[in-house]
Order: sequence, then C-alpha cells, then structure tokens
Amino acid sequence: MSVPPVLITGASGYVGSHLAWHLAGRARPVRCLVRPQADPADVAFLRSCGAAVATGELCGGPSVAGAFEGVEAAVHLVGSIAPRRGESLKALHEEQTRALVSLCRERGVKKIVLLSALGTAPGAGTDYQATKWAAEAVLRGSSLNYVILRPSLIVGRLAGRRDSKLVARYRRLIESRKAVPVIAGGGNKIQPVFIADLLAAIAAVLDTPLYDRQELELGGPDIVSMRQLIEALMSALGSIKPIRAVPLPLARVAALMCQLVQAVPTVSWDQVSLATRDNVCSANRLAEVIGRTPAPVAGALATYKIKGERLTG
Repeated sequence: MSVPPVLITGASGYVGSHLAWHLAGRARPVRCLVRPQADPADVAFLRSCGAAVATGELCGGPSVAGAFEGVEAAVHLVGSIAPRRGESLKALHEEQTRALVSLCRERGVKKIVLLSALGTAPGAGTDYQATKWAAEAVLRGSSLNYVILRPSLIVGRLAGRRDSKLVARYRRLIESRKAVPVIAGGGNKIQPVFIADLLAAIAAVLDTPLYDRQELELGGPDIVSMRQLIEALMSALGSIKPIRAVPLPLARVAALMCQLVQAVPTVSWDQVSLATRDNVCSANRLAEVIGRTPAPVAGALATYKIKGERLTG
C-alpha cells in the first residue's frame, strides 16, 4: 500500500526545508505548500529532496485545496517572530491556523502537528507568544487530532540554505563586526534544541497516536545564557570576538526603526522583549519523544560553517 503524503506548510523556511529533507530521507512522500513570494532557490531545494511543491496562501481557500488531496497529516510551520512589514502576527499565526483547520476538515486530513513556541501561555507578555497561544487554541477547539510542539531556540544546520532568524543574525554579526552586540548582555537563559532532534520529534508524533491532543515542551539537555550560546557559536565558527551589551532602551529604538524601514526587520520589538526573559522547559518531553538523549549545544553548533556560504534566515 502507498503511504499518504505529509503536507508541510511554511515549507520554504528553516524548519520546513529541513523537515522535507528529513522525511524524504525516510522514504516518506512529502507535499510542500509555499507562499508565492518564496525564494526560488528554497523551492528548488525542496524539489531536490523529491518533494511535490504547491504555491499559494492558506487563506486563499479553494486555490490551495488541491494540495490537501490524499493527505492524512499536516505539519504547520507558518510563523515568524519578525514578520514582513504590513503583515500582522495575528494574521500569520491565528488566522493562518484557522484557515488550515478549515481546509483539513474539508479535505479529510486527520491530524495536524503545530510548531508553536516555548513560553506560550495565556496572558503571555509578547504579541508573538499571545498569537501563538491563539493558534494553539484554534486547534484545541477543533475536532481534529493534533500535537502541539513548543521548542526552545532551534539551532544547527543539516541541509538547505536557511538558519533560524536569530542564528543567521548572529552569524552575520560575528563575521562582519569587531565586537558582537547582544541585547542586555545576553543574561537570559535558554534551552537550545538541535534541529536533528526536533525533526526526530516531529516524525515520531506523526507516526503514533500516543501524543495526540497534547502540548509538548521540547528543550535540549543544556540550559545556557544567550551570551554563552553566542560565545559557543563563535567558538564553533573559529571567530572569537568581544561581546558588547546593548542597553534595552537602545535595543527597543533599533527594533522600532527596523520595523518601520525594513521589509523584514533585522530585530523586532518582541525579540527585544524576549531577550529579557528566561525561556526554559518546565516539563521537557524531548528525550521521551525521540527515545534517546538529545544532542548537547556544542554538538548542534558544530554543524555550522561560516565561509563560502550565503547566510539566510
């Protein structure tokens, strides 16, 4: 019997391109939904993995319905902490998820895996977390099976052209600056997740009903400060630079300016806000889900190279 394809939304991004590559390597048919403005090079990478690619907007309704034909499970990756100018976090997270649920109901898709974010909760202090929570609520209020994954910062590169926005930004700064600016000195604690471990977790929850209708926090084995992560990234890249603490008022002004003048802001208001808070698991489920010890930060960062690449986020 043929295996039904997995639909990946937001497939041209960092996690999406890795997931298409990972599932294809497991002989899993993959169908990718990408936005019309997706970079052609990212789309070409998806096709090189053997994925079928459909172009369109989830909120376009019938125009993308064909991408859902024959699909039993969808992995929803649409999201950003620094959306394009003119694009709201509510539209990106909540409204896109609502459109996905509607299409899945119409086309008989039985399960959605949603990539949310660690720290998402009622009354979260940033628009990013609040709209991620609203997206989760759309799934919880639906009749579909779902799994909600809440990872901490995702790091590492195994395939494709992309890094997370934060890692891509710091890689550029490390390469181009004599000193690396870090918001408030980087004292906030995080629990980085290696991309390979996140991919294994997504594949695992797709293949079992064990975690259906659950929210799973996912963190790596190491709790480090943002400053320690950046220092480890510099070490992995072989480029040690001093770190310069950026005062919060200055970082907030820079974020506002970026959001006003840049099509995709280098740094957003919510990124500045999150830089003042710890972001670690209260109940880490990663080792349980993947059935092994997750990779340490140093091993994840060892996958990066800085020379001879175009850095994208």
